[in-house]
Amino acid sequence: MLRMTILCNNYVRRARLLAEHGLSLWIEMNDQNILFDTGQTDVWLKNARTLGVEPESASAIILSHGHYDHCGGLSSFPFCNSKAKIYVSEQAFERKLARNDKGVYREIGMPWKPGETPESSGRVVHTKGVTEILSGVWTLGQIGSYHAFEPVQNCFFTEKNGEKVPDTMEDEQILVVRDGNGLAVFSGCSHRGIVNCLEHVRRCFPDIKIKFLAAGMHLSREKENRIKKTEEYLVQSELEVIVPLHCTGIPEASRLKMALGDRCILGQVGDRINLF
Repeated sequence: MLRMTILCNNYVRRARLLAEHGLSLWIEMNDQNILFDTGQTDVWLKNARTLGVEPESASAIILSHGHYDHCGGLSSFPFCNSKAKIYVSEQAFERKLARNDKGVYREIGMPWKPGETPESSGRVVHTKGVTEILSGVWTLGQIGSYHAFEPVQNCFFTEKNGEKVPDTMEDEQILVVRDGNGLAVFSGCSHRGIVNCLEHVRRCFPDIKIKFLAAGMHLSREKENRIKKTEEYLVQSELEVIVPLHCTGIPEASRLKMALGDRCILGQVGDRINLF
């Protein structure tokens, strides 16, 4: 059994649940539970309590990258009642910035720091490349650039030796879960490009079919060429279910729904989706 519950997303339609600009997923695989990202505040935790999800039972916490809307809510995790470790790239703790059209920078990095509370001390495991964190569960970092139409957006920066430099999002990682003869892929923002992410999975697992994808795809306000090529790729892929989330954008997600039909689910906070 593999099931996903959306704890945090930009959109909600159900009573007593909350939404915010962020992402958090609860993934159940037999007797293992995974918390993938934590949104930007405690919204994910409030929704989890409302939905009857017990984050204390998490076998692992995965942070997709070091932006506030994916790891800010980690401060609310009940570390005192859990033994779960946090799997994250070491580069995710670097200073992260975004620059607007007027050249103004703002902080968008990880507000949580290791050992922020005594209970969270010693919980961080730095991942790199292909890392099996649980049986049949991997994080995939060092995502390649296989398609020129998917450059990392030029509004993101980090700091090296006191200087602001373009952030190529080397800290980004994908979560891959194998169940039976198929793979489920989870991506937080796909800053490296969602097609690049899927191609990277294929290179790491060349003989296993990718059946399911849940991802923020960062298509909002992107150029038509990138959106069109992404749509064409997903339509032609072997993916059986695709769930565009978070930063995909409302018009862009709707466009994927029109192109993919029943293969595409427009997920909202509180949705529970059986994968395999």
